[in-house]
Amino acid sequence: EDQGEGHIVNTASMAGLVALPGAAPYNVTKSGVVALSESLFIELRSSGSPVGVSVLCPGFVRTNLFETQRWDERLGAEPAESASPVAQ
Repeated sequence: EDQGEGHIVNTASMAGLVALPGAAPYNVTKSGVVALSESLFIELRSSGSPVGVSVLCPGFVRTNLFETQRWDERLGAEPAESASPVAQ
């Protein structure tokens, strides 16, 4: 049934607004979510749609992701050590 209203909420990251060194692919995907949300907001608003759009951009969240994820479970052999801060 047509509700006559709605709201879309997308989740990106602060990395979608401010680039993090050494995280180009992550920055690009989060910037894409921000751009998609902004474009959709403008398109829906200009068409007179009652559907709103928001994008959440949280900062760093402490998790145990790196402690629990093993590299070889998803990516095969772990790369060799590097002196480069970006590679690390």
